[in-house]
This record gives sequence, C-alpha cells and structure tokens, in this order.
Amino acid sequence: MSDPRQELPSREQEIFGIGRLFGWLLLGLVLWLTSCGTYQVAKREYWDWRVQQMCAAEGGIKLFLSERIRATPRFVRDGVIRLPVKIADGRVNKASWEYHKGDPYFIRISVDRIRAHDPSVWRETTEVVRATDNAVLGRSVVFGRTGSDAIAIDHESHFSCPQVADLINSVFSQ
Repeated sequence: MSDPRQELPSREQEIFGIGRLFGWLLLGLVLWLTSCGTYQVAKREYWDWRVQQMCAAEGGIKLFLSERIRATPRFVRDGVIRLPVKIADGRVNKASWEYHKGDPYFIRISVDRIRAHDPSVWRETTEVVRATDNAVLGRSVVFGRTGSDAIAIDHESHFSCPQVADLINSVFSQ
C-alpha cells in the first residue's frame, strides 16, 4: 500500500495550480477585451469612411438665390444675422428664436436617421426659406456619426462633415 500523505498535493502544488488557473482566466479576459475594443474601433472607422463618402456625394452648401437683408434689430444684432428656426414638421424651435407670422425668412431643419445606434448616423438638412413664397434660398447638408466607442468615459466620439461655412451669411448680404 502506498502512503496516503504522498497522494495529497503539497501546499506549493495547490498554490501553483490556483495561480495557473488565475493566469489563464486573466489571459482570457485580456484577449476578450482586446477583441471587443478592436471590433468597435474597426466599426467606427468603417462608419467614418461611409460618412465621408456621403459627404463627398451630397454634403455642403448649395445657394439657389442670394438676397440683401435689411439690418433691422430683429434680424441683425452685433453684425450677426439671426433667423427663426422651424423644425421640419412645422413646429417652431422656441429655444433658438420665436417665429412670427409676418417674418420674411426662416430656417427649416430636418434630420434623417440613417442608422439608429452604435453608431448613430444621420443626415441634417438646413434650409434658408423666404416665407412669402416658400422659396428655398440656400441649403446645407451635413452628415454625422456618434458613438461606436469601445469605452466611452465622458461622452461618445463624434465625426461630421463637411465643415461648412455659415449658410445664413452665404445667402444674405448686408
């Protein structure tokens, strides 16, 4: 018969076995986190590339008519032209400016979601409109992406293009 004390693992063997198990678990966790982070970065780079393609095809400012605006205190303050904003469904954005029925111009904004989440991709169209005949004087199209970060500590990353000049100052001269 063999001695029962020899069949039991020694204290060093027990510690080494637990350490080996812990090492494999730690290695697995590191590999999993690395693969998740790499996937998110690749997805973010892909959607940035797609947004750049959409910007090249449709983005930027297009002027249809140029007008001269009277420098009234309602629309021009400190040399800056300010127009009321109407959301695409007809609502007025109270936070930006109050639209009155007799105002000659307004800004119409519409946002179309291309992708809902992770990352969120959108197309924003801003138009300067003459209220009397509903004629579009100028249009700005911007595409953007938000999100698809491996770890977002403070806020999600963001990319948009093209970086357009000021639409209102492009349409109006003072």
